[in-house]
Amino acid sequence: MSFLFIFLSCNNGKHLKFNGIEIDGNITKFISKMEKKGYTNIGMEGNNYAMSGIFCDEECIIEIETTKKTNPEVVYAVTVMFPPKYNWDNLKSDYNSIKKNISKKYKAEGKSLETFISPYYEGDRSELMALATSHCIYMTTWSLKNGAIILMITTERRILLAYSDKINITLDGVENDKQFMKDI
Repeated sequence: MSFLFIFLSCNNGKHLKFNGIEIDGNITKFISKMEKKGYTNIGMEGNNYAMSGIFCDEECIIEIETTKKTNPEVVYAVTVMFPPKYNWDNLKSDYNSIKKNISKKYKAEGKSLETFISPYYEGDRSELMALATSHCIYMTTWSLKNGAIILMITTERRILLAYSDKINITLDGVENDKQFMKDI
């Protein structure tokens, strides 16, 4: 899953970090740093690399996105996919806990959209069906000076936490624009 962000704040030259590792550098070095933290490389598809390991006390899949043109590929985003939950109260509680802790760590309030769409509403005991049919939106975004973070509950009953580095996602966008201009 790919996220593209436009950032309007000043760039201080520092990269956003994931689990204490700067979201920067070539993919080989980034994966090596992740492996030192206990994550296991489980493969790649295109410019996306997957790892597994414990994050926030849960076995998660970590997707690492890289630029398509730069050689070697430069890391610009990291997405954590938590395991699916089968109970709305647990899913919402975990979402709110992560949301609170991200706001605390980065000393920033996120912008949230948390709603159900008719005919569903919270408390009707059909919250998971609302999720599965895209009638429930739970998402918070944080725009930081060096990137962005998105937290959301997916239609697959998973919490997804995405980190995007401002400098390197801009590089990926420039590369994509150049290719598009070349193609047309």
